[in-house]
Amino acid sequence: MAVGATTVTCSRVVVGSEIHVYLPDGDGGSAGTEVAGVESCSANQVLSWPVYAPGSPDNTVFITIIKRGVGWLKFPFQSVVGSQLLPIFQRPDLGYNNPA
Repeated sequence: MAVGATTVTCSRVVVGSEIHVYLPDGDGGSAGTEVAGVESCSANQVLSWPVYAPGSPDNTVFITIIKRGVGWLKFPFQSVVGSQLLPIFQRPDLGYNNPA
């Protein structure tokens, strides 16, 4: 059962990126259930999701950030009750080729 919520501001994220937050309840502790997300983010996108009792494995979530032409990111993130600022550093995907 959740004991509160976190509100995370993703600063410096490339506008239009997809951001998804997953619990570690997938196979072998991998990304599983999505708890927050947006298909096309704004600048300084804000997302919120539940936080559980201290020591819960569900407090370490996986965040993925995807956008065409930009290298994708997937990383663990420790959830805490309250507001947090998460600086995002995305880089161009030098291997991206859009034939359109």
